Amino acid sequence: MIVPFTPGGGADITARFVAGPLGAMLGQPIVVENRGGAGGTIGTAAVAQAPADGYTLLYGTPGPLITNPHLMASLPYDAARDFAPVSVLTKGAYVMAVHRDVPARSVAEVIALARAHPGELTYASSGVGAGSHLAGELLCIEAGIRMSHVPFRGTGPALQETAAGRVTISIDSYGPMLPLLQAGALRAIAVTTAERMPELPDLPTIAETIPGFEVTVVNYVCVRAGTPQPIIARLNEALLRVLSDPALDERMRAAGSSPPQGSTPEELGALLRSDLRNGAKLFAAPASRPADPSKPKGKTGMSTEVVKFEVSDYVAVVTLNRPPVNAVNAELRDRLIEIFDAATDRDDIRALVLTGQGKIFSAGADLRQRPDASVAGQYWHHNRGTRETGNSIKECTKPVIAAVNGAALGAGFGLMAACDIMLASETAVFGMPEIDVGLAGGAAMLNQLLGKSFTRRLMFTGDRLPAAELHRLGVIDSVWAPDELLPAAMRMAARIAEKSPLGIKYAKNSCNFVELMSPKDAYRFEQNFTYDLSKTEDAKEARTAQLEKRKPDFKGR
Repeated sequence: MIVPFTPGGGADITARFVAGPLGAMLGQPIVVENRGGAGGTIGTAAVAQAPADGYTLLYGTPGPLITNPHLMASLPYDAARDFAPVSVLTKGAYVMAVHRDVPARSVAEVIALARAHPGELTYASSGVGAGSHLAGELLCIEAGIRMSHVPFRGTGPALQETAAGRVTISIDSYGPMLPLLQAGALRAIAVTTAERMPELPDLPTIAETIPGFEVTVVNYVCVRAGTPQPIIARLNEALLRVLSDPALDERMRAAGSSPPQGSTPEELGALLRSDLRNGAKLFAAPASRPADPSKPKGKTGMSTEVVKFEVSDYVAVVTLNRPPVNAVNAELRDRLIEIFDAATDRDDIRALVLTGQGKIFSAGADLRQRPDASVAGQYWHHNRGTRETGNSIKECTKPVIAAVNGAALGAGFGLMAACDIMLASETAVFGMPEIDVGLAGGAAMLNQLLGKSFTRRLMFTGDRLPAAELHRLGVIDSVWAPDELLPAAMRMAARIAEKSPLGIKYAKNSCNFVELMSPKDAYRFEQNFTYDLSKTEDAKEARTAQLEKRKPDFKGR
């Protein structure tokens, strides 16, 4: 049974309660395997790629099959077609809680605090698209407030960060939250269901302040589509017998979990389809980062104060434009996110080049906008903006080439590292000089690129590495004379633009996902991707053009 989140969350707890007796009922042990990451997408993809024999079960939550399809530009599975429903496991509520030092003791006071500090309050979720993310977005929409979403790789780390005071609010499962509530690290505010929880009769519902508000948490079991119906029926029968056991009900209630509640496969299928439709309405315009209609988005030739953006022959050039050092500030981050989000949906863009104006790529974050750590949530909101900028580059389905024309330091180094291919000028230097201004950061990124020794050298000393050194280490693809750098990047982008758009999309998704997988899972993932791609019209056109010795005419089909 694959749980697509890290250990310690509500899904993990319930899965382990169910797996033991279910294995006994079926006559063979069931192993719970946690595969967290990408809002539950990685673990869910593993089930979609497993044999359709009923031996690999998905422990489902709202994220992977209900909300992720509306939040992620592409998924390595089709939520509506790649899974067969088996049974509901639980239906329950989330609890809204705040850190003990937050000066709010009711939903009304939380709303007032958010309105007094727009965008500064933060709420944690177990991942992008998770039910806790859905609950936070719905609260923002219904209350007319703006809070910043801080996603984690599971409920456990999300709750720990809230308990530590690094996030303001958590709306998540009651079971794993219970010890933190009992210890006084968190303070419960309300529940998300339309009616109060029997376990917490004195805790009000959010609906008592915001009429009509309701988020019901549904956990369930699915298998891969194509699993024979007799196997699904056998699994459903065994699950219903397990879930009807009073002893299991008692254990789950004692742990703070929602009580067990089974269903037929048909009932679960109808529920998933209904929630998928409702998710489309909810996430049509997310509340935690609302679009600004006064600013242009995705237009050819768009140019703003901080970013220049030009498109020609399927290649977009994105130029950081905050001379003299192209320091990264909030406005520049917002523009980059808009540009790379829009590029995913634009047929006239097949590759992008990211570079800097003048002789510097980016010397790092603008120190004049350093957040005030004494203001609750401001520091974490700032860092979340930085992460989201990098994620917008990684999640853009079009390849992004960094043409590093000078110093790439701190946040500038991070922008470069988020790109798919990195070229640099002979004059470029790279480093993380945070230590020079009394800070520390970037270890995870540096470790992935450089390994232990170089990472610690840069972190501890603030040293800069020349482009030639990063080229020797295999971090940079190639090094060029300053006047040859941008033409070289454009030639590479043009070569990419000649390939099948659909093939490039598949290739980039594959590269992104396999970074987080074991070699065995990565091989299976790529094989399934390649198989799906081979059936497309673009793949057929590529093969035909090769045989006929002509240039292919791709339609992105």
